[in-house]
Amino acid sequence: MGTRLAHTDEALHAKVAEINHNEQAFPVHQSQAPVALGCIGVASASAYGTPIERELILSGAVVPIGIKSYVTSVRSTPDGDTVCGGNLISPTHVLTASHCVTYDIRWVSVGTHYNNGTLDGEQIRVVSVMNHPNYSENVKYADDFLVLELERPSKFKPVKLAVSDDSDFKAG
Repeated sequence: MGTRLAHTDEALHAKVAEINHNEQAFPVHQSQAPVALGCIGVASASAYGTPIERELILSGAVVPIGIKSYVTSVRSTPDGDTVCGGNLISPTHVLTASHCVTYDIRWVSVGTHYNNGTLDGEQIRVVSVMNHPNYSENVKYADDFLVLELERPSKFKPVKLAVSDDSDFKAG
């Protein structure tokens, strides 16, 4: 089964709306710490309380096993090397970076603590790749978002997404 690539703005917005709508069906814990979303460089908003001002990952320092099990390893094979990082944003969706599409993305390892192999976590086949419609390799890091759809739901809890209600923004 091949991986399909969708490039339409409507499809991307529809998928994000679907993920947000289904969030209530998959309750997850609320994190007090800002969460780095893989190689994308996005942090969660402080919608769930005051962020803890301490670094969980710095220069490759290891996070204890089981603490951030929504972090994923994007791979070509179930036991292959990590080509990109990502985050489980729903039981069947991973957010990663569009520039990762240059790799042969076929598998995601969820909840793993290793850069390759199958010693822990779970390996799930990628069935769909949805690139941001405005992404361009010529504009570094602009619209660099990619959503991967998984063949089956992960047993791990997704990262809690911030709500987009502008509650953290103040006029002036």
